Amino acid sequence: MHPVNRIELIVNSTEIKKLTKLLDKANVPGYTVFRHVNGKGEWGVTPEDTAMIDLDNAYILVFCPSDQTENLLGQIQPFLKKLGGRCYISEAQALF
Repeated sequence: MHPVNRIELIVNSTEIKKLTKLLDKANVPGYTVFRHVNGKGEWGVTPEDTAMIDLDNAYILVFCPSDQTENLLGQIQPFLKKLGGRCYISEAQALF
């Protein structure tokens, strides 16, 4: 096992392409996109039927080596500040 950082992003689904381009530019080893995510946040509950009007959220999960995290965050932060969304970082262990 070796340490990695787990980066969890929640953004509006209309911004997925822009964000995944940033992830590719930062050379992250990979990511997983979960579409049509709903829940409750500081703006209230996101109803399940928002997918019909492009107001739903997406959850993007990234695992990357610790030495790549600062570069990635430097690229993600302006994106989130301008377009909104959330980013959470935690330590994890990779089994590969």
